[in-house]
Amino acid sequence: MRIIRHLPLCLLLVFPVLSSGQEGQKGKAKASKRVTGVWRGTYHYPEGSEQKPVNFHLVAIQQGDKVAGFIKEPNTFGKRNEEPWLHATFKGTFDEKEGKLTFTKTYDGTGGPDHSVEYEGKIAQDRKKLEGTWKLGDDASGRFTLERLNLDDTTLDSLKKGPEKE
Repeated sequence: MRIIRHLPLCLLLVFPVLSSGQEGQKGKAKASKRVTGVWRGTYHYPEGSEQKPVNFHLVAIQQGDKVAGFIKEPNTFGKRNEEPWLHATFKGTFDEKEGKLTFTKTYDGTGGPDHSVEYEGKIAQDRKKLEGTWKLGDDASGRFTLERLNLDDTTLDSLKKGPEKE
C-alpha cells in the first residue's frame, strides 16, 4: 500500500487536464461545478481538546456524482518516529445541486493508523471553499475546511513537501 504516497502527484502529472479543471470550451461551465482538483484543508479536533488543527492536502477526481482521491497529512497521532506523513484514500459523492460533498477517508496504515473517518460539507458559491464536519464513529467529531488551489508550480512544490504543520 505504500505506493499510494506517490499516486496523487503522479495523477496530477499524467492527468493535468482533470486536475486543473480545464476541460476545454465545451466543458468549462460543467467543470466549474466539479470538485476535481487540488485542495488544501484543515481539520480541527473537538472543542476543549488540547490538540492543534491539522493541515492536509487532498487531490480529488470527480466522475458524475462520484468523487475519489488521496490525502496527505502530517503524522500527528500515529507512529511518528517511523513515518512523518499519514496517507489516506477517500471515496464519496458530490451533489452538485445541493453543493454537498460526503466522503469516507481511510488511512492506509502508513505510520500506524488504518481507520476510517466520515466527512460531510457544503461548497461555497464560488466553488473555491468547502466547510463541514468530520466524525470518527461515536468517539470524536470536529470541523474541517477545504480551499481549492490553483494547479501551478507552487502547488506542485507544496504537494511534494507536504502540508505545513501548525
